[in-house]
Amino acid sequence: ISRGQFEKGERPMVKYYEGPNGIKSWLKDNLFGQGGEVLNIFHYDRAIETLLKIGFPAEEIRKLRKKYKIKSRVIYTANKGPVENYSTAERQARFITPEKYPFEADIVIRGNRIFFSPYNIPLRGVAIEDKAIANSMRMVFEALWDNLS
Repeated sequence: ISRGQFEKGERPMVKYYEGPNGIKSWLKDNLFGQGGEVLNIFHYDRAIETLLKIGFPAEEIRKLRKKYKIKSRVIYTANKGPVENYSTAERQARFITPEKYPFEADIVIRGNRIFFSPYNIPLRGVAIEDKAIANSMRMVFEALWDNLS
């Protein structure tokens, strides 16, 4: 399809985030934005390490999610196996082995937005806002979630 065939509003909105402040900015946008439940696929240890690098510890994110009543479901891997008591009233969690699925990036789905952020340096990420793309990624999440039950 050529550019001329897109009607206004039909193109996905893509936003790039670079460096620690960019990733922190995206996290805040995600926490305070609309969209309901957060779906997240990630490597626990690498995500915690990244959050510490940007000065936004996981505990701060948990407090904000609780304060704003943001529910989440997460599929995660961790080097030492399942994290004890990781499922809470606000967060349902399912573990997947790092040997089989060594996630190299965070994937977050909320509302009509998806965010991808690789764990390597330089820190960066990309957000895509598009209803069809978000719904398709949500179906991928749901298929994996159902398969892990």
